[in-house]
Amino acid sequence: MAWAQLPPWLQYVGELLFFCVVFHYVQNIGQLFAANDINPTVTPVRPASGVTLAIILWRGYRLWPAMWLTGAFSHYHLTHDWIETLGVPTGGCMEALAGVWLVRHFVGPRIDFGSIKSVLGFLWWGGVVRAAMTTTWTIGFLLWRDRLPVEQMPLAWTTNFFGSAMGVAVFGSFILSWVQPASTRDSEASIPETVLLFGLLILAVSMDYLSQFPLTFLSFPLLVWAGLRLGPRALTAAVMTVVLVALTFVASGYKAFGLIDGNPDELQIWLQIFIVCVAGTGLVLGAVAAQRRRTLRATAELSSFQKAMLDGSNFSVIVTDDHGAITSVNRGAERLLGYTENELLGRPLQCIHDPAEIAQQTLLLSADTGRKIGGFEALSDAPRRGRDDEREWTYVRKDGRHIPVFSSITLLSPVDGRPRGFLATGVDITARKLAEAQMEAAKTAAEQANRSKSEFLANISHEIRTPMNSVLGFAELLQRHLRDPGMKKQAQAIFSSGQTLLRLINDLLDLSKVEAGRLELQPAPVDVRSLATEMGQFFSLKAEEKGLAIVTRFSGPLDGQFQLDEVRVRQVLFNLIGNAIKFTEHGQVVLSVKAEAEAAGHSLLHFEVTDTGVGIPSEHLSLLFQPFEQRSGQNTRKYGGTGLGLSISRRLAELMGGTLLACSETGTGSTFCLTIPHVRHEAEPASPLAMPDVRPIPNILSGVLQPEGLTPLTPAAIAAWQVCAELAAGPWMKTWKNLMQTPLFEDVEQFGTLLASAANEDTPSVLREYGRRLADQARDFEVEEMTHSLREFPQLAARLQRGPNALSATVSLGSGER
Repeated sequence: MAWAQLPPWLQYVGELLFFCVVFHYVQNIGQLFAANDINPTVTPVRPASGVTLAIILWRGYRLWPAMWLTGAFSHYHLTHDWIETLGVPTGGCMEALAGVWLVRHFVGPRIDFGSIKSVLGFLWWGGVVRAAMTTTWTIGFLLWRDRLPVEQMPLAWTTNFFGSAMGVAVFGSFILSWVQPASTRDSEASIPETVLLFGLLILAVSMDYLSQFPLTFLSFPLLVWAGLRLGPRALTAAVMTVVLVALTFVASGYKAFGLIDGNPDELQIWLQIFIVCVAGTGLVLGAVAAQRRRTLRATAELSSFQKAMLDGSNFSVIVTDDHGAITSVNRGAERLLGYTENELLGRPLQCIHDPAEIAQQTLLLSADTGRKIGGFEALSDAPRRGRDDEREWTYVRKDGRHIPVFSSITLLSPVDGRPRGFLATGVDITARKLAEAQMEAAKTAAEQANRSKSEFLANISHEIRTPMNSVLGFAELLQRHLRDPGMKKQAQAIFSSGQTLLRLINDLLDLSKVEAGRLELQPAPVDVRSLATEMGQFFSLKAEEKGLAIVTRFSGPLDGQFQLDEVRVRQVLFNLIGNAIKFTEHGQVVLSVKAEAEAAGHSLLHFEVTDTGVGIPSEHLSLLFQPFEQRSGQNTRKYGGTGLGLSISRRLAELMGGTLLACSETGTGSTFCLTIPHVRHEAEPASPLAMPDVRPIPNILSGVLQPEGLTPLTPAAIAAWQVCAELAAGPWMKTWKNLMQTPLFEDVEQFGTLLASAANEDTPSVLREYGRRLADQARDFEVEEMTHSLREFPQLAARLQRGPNALSATVSLGSGER
């Protein structure tokens, strides 16, 4: 039956019996060297001390019965004293188990003979401390039992202490080195070298005993050799061999150390010291050598790994000395440059660079540092000053081709204050450069296509609007003349759809003009308070239809005139207030205007439109100002729109140097803030379209100087002129601005008729003719002529404000005055 198939208890009993036999014979070896004048239990060599420590470290605490039984049997055989037979083994087991615990706790369950720390810990806790405990217990027990004379106690304690320490250092280390796993690469010596070392060690120890001279020193150089060349197993075997040879000569009556006639006790202590020194020196030297071998092996492996990694990489690595001479290159550099390593070694690093770039860098550094820079300094100046030189360079291959690379030059860490050189790495960026060029070409083409599209739309704005206005005009004409309710409703549908399409066309054209850079601002003095009031009044009817309130609030210094493009500001506010009313079912819409004074007669204007509508989810705010994006989460079919209004508004705000921001909360409402900084502010009106300086009629009559050839004006005509001038600067100008936004034929015709009959018979002829012409053009759907006439109204208003005395050429407004 195989051993593994036996019951566990039977395996344990067999293991105990086996180690009982081992411990018995090991103890007998120690007794062979016991001094005759000392108790036989006091021996200069205690192999059992090391063997028991090693075996329990190896097999565990469960073997303590074998150790106790063996100790009890040996002591009874020597002394036939039952108290000593029971007491000494019991104390020996306790101190042995304590020594094992100390080693395991402070060193570890496995003793690494390739580590100095592990070896010294094993020798201290397992050898010195454990030997001190064993010796103290044994000698103390023998003194208590009167088995040892008091005067011999120091010698007995010393002898027993060194014997126990020797057993751990020699026999314990030998057993542990063979029962623990060992690396096959621990020894550097070959088999012949190992055999030679063993032979020389045996010869050196033998000569010490066989000659009459102290030749003990001969074994130590050989021991150093063994420690540095042999692995732990062979080394502990060599130490064991030296010790056994020495013990054999001692047992045979030979004496060493030049003490042939010396005191036996002194010879015994010298022998113990010799053995401890041999064992300790050998183990420490072996640990030093093992660490050195591991370090060299790890360094070699790391160097091999690094070289393999660098050679396998697709970037170049070049190492230079402190003067820039190349000392090493990797395979990547060879592949990139077309040179072999031998062809590059010793050459300056700048030899692989484009000379023109080196010359340019030399000039820049010379100007920057104020000293002449040349040669390798163009590449090493920045690293020497503690900065990595990372930039794009051009390498020149062996075949003359130029390769763009991204290179980094780093100063290697100095050793003993002396520079070690430089490390230059380079990555071929030819593919990246090609991709960048392709991307730039694609970007340029896309931008050009976008500009062409925007310019095309901006250029054909007139051609697009003209037929659309004609469609609207004829649809409006059909509504007037059709009597059938069904057909009239269809005409109304055409007109409504055409208005929606016209607004979309206007938005698209405005967006195209902004993108094409064709939209130019036309700043003019604007009464911001009046502008906001008019916007509120304009939307009041639409708000009332939905049951909403329009509230206008003002704060800050808003008196006077602000230099703004009123048309564009109105356009932004028109979009913001229209959207607020569209998405609000209950509550109110608030237009807040605030001015903050800035330096040098400028102000910061804030226009805020706040509603109590459905609100906008926070995750959709970032898309709100994108073209064709509506208020996310809203029903497009319900609310309508194209999603261009806010995009155009933000572009206009940025064009005016300002910002348009939004904040909202779902179910609570939204706030849109238009901020325009650095707006020139004049406290007093200074516009040519401002209200005229009205003087009493008698003063005007008394000072009228009519131009030659014209009929003098009557007082009624002068008064009518004055009233028309006031209307042109006020209500008529506001009506005209609204018409410029949506020039419907019916509204334009009414506006022209109003101007033509403003003061009945006393209406200034220039105004009367203009109004009749505008009304006729709108009535006849002459789109181009009507649009041209509408654009002339500001000139007419300025002409009226200059008064009848300041008659000047008016090419297209009329032919004269009354």
